[in-house]
Amino acid sequence: MCRTHQAVEDQLRAFGDPGFEVWVRRPDGKMKPRKWGLRTVLRAVSWLRLMNRDGCDVYIRTVGRRGLILLDDVTPAALAAMRRDGFTPTVTIQTSPGNYQAWVRLVANP
Repeated sequence: MCRTHQAVEDQLRAFGDPGFEVWVRRPDGKMKPRKWGLRTVLRAVSWLRLMNRDGCDVYIRTVGRRGLILLDDVTPAALAAMRRDGFTPTVTIQTSPGNYQAWVRLVANP
């Protein structure tokens, strides 16, 4: 199994959700949403990599959300501060050198 495939699988399983919205934004700005289960997303990793290589942006998020929020443009220092303060992300994705997205699960008060 390639490193990318393993990383995608680890990230998707961390969401704890059976369904995902997969968006591929082409260079002309057109996007087509897809709703896929975990197995379908994992079978499509090679295709998604090719789309990304060809200039497309790939976005994947859970369908159910389950209390997850996305923080974009997070620095390594901000990630360290989040962890130190007890807000460890469920999933962290490096989107470019020194830049991350962090998915944080919110828990409702009882």
